[in-house]
Amino acid sequence: MEELIVKVLVLILRQLPSECILHITDYIENAFSDGQLLPLKQFHIEKESGKYYFELSKRCISYLIEDLPNYNWVSYLVHYEISHHDRIIMRVLDETIFVLTPMFHIPEDLVHECEQENIWIYVEDDIKKE
Repeated sequence: MEELIVKVLVLILRQLPSECILHITDYIENAFSDGQLLPLKQFHIEKESGKYYFELSKRCISYLIEDLPNYNWVSYLVHYEISHHDRIIMRVLDETIFVLTPMFHIPEDLVHECEQENIWIYVEDDIKKE
């Protein structure tokens, strides 16, 4: 399952426009205390106290794409979202439910492969803020 999640994430990361923000809502502190994702800290930006937001610069995206095959830390990404100019363009819930805006293209064969592993990919025109 992690291999498919990685495949979907890499596709998404490669399609991101510039000036995106990654917001990780849960488990990121556990990842850091377990020694995982530590390089991600250099991209942390202060937006709200006690929340974890990361600037998805080209360097950050490169780091994530290169390190994604390290499945040890993918399991820490349970609930997270990516925004672009304060508009949410992707949200992941429970690690396996991807909600994407139409700007992303995920091949149908990959969508079907994901469904076989109970990974769900939905497209919505407008992803509401929670």
